[in-house]
Amino acid sequence: MQVENLALACPFCNEQKGTDIGTLDFETDGEFARFFNPRTQIWTEHFQIETDGEIIPLTAEARVTARILRFNDEARIEERRELIEAGLY
Repeated sequence: MQVENLALACPFCNEQKGTDIGTLDFETDGEFARFFNPRTQIWTEHFQIETDGEIIPLTAEARVTARILRFNDEARIEERRELIEAGLY
């Protein structure tokens, strides 16, 4: 195992992703798209966060990542909204 390949992830995201490296993007006729890679890609080029806490995916990588990791589940949006209101996000 290479230490530089390790990444911290919350248990929820880690469980959702599993060993997958990507999945089908249904907005592009079901073409395969890799998950967003925070080591090599810039978050703001792939995602936009709304003041209500919703994360808007801007690319295929972002769409499949947001869907599989369930970025916009109701509870996660609410938590993000509260953090934004508290100035912590």
